[in-house]
Amino acid sequence: MIGVLGDKETVIGFRMAGVKDCLETNEKNLKQNLERIKDKKIIIISERLYKLIEVSKNHIFVPIPDKYGSLKIDTVKGLIKEIIGKEFD
Repeated sequence: MIGVLGDKETVIGFRMAGVKDCLETNEKNLKQNLERIKDKKIIIISERLYKLIEVSKNHIFVPIPDKYGSLKIDTVKGLIKEIIGKEFD
């Protein structure tokens, strides 16, 4: 149901919280790791990696800050706009 893609620290944290499908991911292995967790409906992903992917309507991507901090992505509005193609105030 839930997969996690992120840096080592993020992956360790989510594993400690009980999430089983956590993959340490960087720009080089992002595409391969996305393929490995394609059966997950919810994918928690670091903001830096999220900016590199094409959002799929088959998944819910939840971008989170990594150890370097937040990129200030307006996640809720951005996700709604990407998924349904319309912006709400």
